[in-house]
Amino acid sequence: MAANEPLARDPILRIEAGTHTTPILRVVVNKDERIMETVSLDKTVRIWAVKDGEGLRIYNTHNFSVKMDDTDFDSDSVWAQFAPGGRLLVAGLDGYLRLYDKTFKNNIKKKAPGGKWIVAARFSPDGKVIAVGYADSPRVDIVSAETLNYIKKANTRDIKKGHFARVAWSSDGKYLYAGGGYDKGGWNPILRWSTKSMRRYVEYSAVKNAVMQILPLKDGRVIFIGRDPVFGVINQANRKVYTKGPASAGFRDNLEGFLIFKDATTVEFAYDPFGNRPARFSLLMRKLTVEPPDEAKGLSPFVREADGLDITDWAGTYKPLLNGAPLKMIGT
Repeated sequence: MAANEPLARDPILRIEAGTHTTPILRVVVNKDERIMETVSLDKTVRIWAVKDGEGLRIYNTHNFSVKMDDTDFDSDSVWAQFAPGGRLLVAGLDGYLRLYDKTFKNNIKKKAPGGKWIVAARFSPDGKVIAVGYADSPRVDIVSAETLNYIKKANTRDIKKGHFARVAWSSDGKYLYAGGGYDKGGWNPILRWSTKSMRRYVEYSAVKNAVMQILPLKDGRVIFIGRDPVFGVINQANRKVYTKGPASAGFRDNLEGFLIFKDATTVEFAYDPFGNRPARFSLLMRKLTVEPPDEAKGLSPFVREADGLDITDWAGTYKPLLNGAPLKMIGT
């Protein structure tokens, strides 16, 4: 792009990587649960076969029209779900649950019992109770679907850090699932309780970044998505059927492992954060080697300083400085 040309504001799919390249935010399935759609921050919606995760079609996202407006919020509203019969459940980051009737005129507003940042709240299959997940607490609460009064909570008392912002019920109501930002040995697991007692849970090591959604299917399988980006399916026995990870490189926390040859014909980087799964690309040979067997020769860390050019405060911030002056970022 020439320097005097305006920056493009519309998304442009430059390279088709075969999967999402940024965090996956949501997944839905069709009526017979053979096809699923995933939507990502890479500005694409992708259609896959549930059976094996093979891609079928790609679409750009579109805007949606507003159907209802309620201004009685002290922070963002981030969740909404309709129940059979037309009731609407809404939750947000102000710590309140809101339940509207099918006319949207009468509503119940009640503070959630276990946290303020409510990210997900789901009706049980029979519509009698609601599971609530938070982004600021490891609690998973159950409240009444009629009054929003607290009933009980799933057992997470041995978990002191993290959160379970994503919750879901199995289609038959026998199990409750939860996941989010709970790190256990480098993995963020999905927890499953029997709804008979909710005292004990089993874990599935699902993603390395946060769990973004859990979608149980009618046959007992479960689709999950994560910020990695990754999506996958686990079976009724809580075992992996398949996972689809990112095709793009993750440069996070790998400054020392990002190497380049002096004439810029060879570069070494990593596909996974923290320098995991390293790769080397040779422009002259037109060859990409994942996890190269030999040590890099003639490669050096990229230049961070030069005479008259001092770039600071760029790592992990949105306020980089050039020679002490702020650099304006697009969208800020």
